[in-house]
Amino acid sequence: MITPSVASVFGVVPSNLFVVRNAGNIADEDALGSLEYAVEHLSTSLIVVMGHSNCGAVKATEGIIAKGGKAGGHIDAIVDKIKPNIQTLPKGHTLSDAVLANAKAATEIVKSESSIVEEAIKSGELKVVTATFDLATKKVSFVS
Repeated sequence: MITPSVASVFGVVPSNLFVVRNAGNIADEDALGSLEYAVEHLSTSLIVVMGHSNCGAVKATEGIIAKGGKAGGHIDAIVDKIKPNIQTLPKGHTLSDAVLANAKAATEIVKSESSIVEEAIKSGELKVVTATFDLATKKVSFVS
């Protein structure tokens, strides 16, 4: 399945967006540094942390949790960031629930682990929100 470009989802030309993508939508050091660059040097005023339906990294993490195993290699670093977000969900949750929980957790990391982002939020120059994208309907749902 080919994921549409973020620019096409929001109906803007690519040069109007600064996009940071990685498996599982995790907020690691590289992603945070990229976002800080966008805020501090490009005057970005909105960060959208967006998970998507049928996220393979979240789905794989759920499988690893169920089997009690490891993914192997550097993939474990991704799984280790996603796993706690899934483990807080009630038994019987859906993949959509897990994707949303993971996106919300990444949003909180972006807001709390970067002094550059925190200051821009406090000054009213930046807003950070969570969203999910449904691949089937092409609909973006904003959560916060």
